[in-house]
Amino acid sequence: MLSLLQSVETISSCRDRGRLPCALSRAVAALLGDAAAVGVFVRGVSGDLVLRMVSGARIASSELQEWSDFIEDARHDAAVRTRTIDGRNCGAVALHASELAADQMILAYDVDRDDAAQHAEEIACLARIYGSQIKLLDYSELDTLTRLLNRKTFDETFDRLL
Repeated sequence: MLSLLQSVETISSCRDRGRLPCALSRAVAALLGDAAAVGVFVRGVSGDLVLRMVSGARIASSELQEWSDFIEDARHDAAVRTRTIDGRNCGAVALHASELAADQMILAYDVDRDDAAQHAEEIACLARIYGSQIKLLDYSELDTLTRLLNRKTFDETFDRLL
């Protein structure tokens, strides 16, 4: 329970959009254990899936192909889709998209544990917390009228690039 709360704290305190998916994937990996593999995929405007990051013990190219077939079921409703593939429990959930990005992100996991289905609701909650954090970042960084980056965010981004 404590590690789950620590994961929630990490996700909800992250202000860097680039690190937020990493914080979520680490939280799911910690929840499922060391034998779990967790990946974050990005579906671009063209519809192609690209693996953005992986955390976990084992990832083989064959598993990536199985994941890419499986995560097509992930919808925008933040519900975890689960399936058993070759005796492994797999799940996928679509993550809330930022107003600044046209890409859709999907979190997928693969674990040998029998109780992975019991963790599906916890993973869905973590995905909703991730979505709430993205909404808060959008609210705080975008101008209400123009939906462009506000001055503070522009200055921070400019300083970071320098």
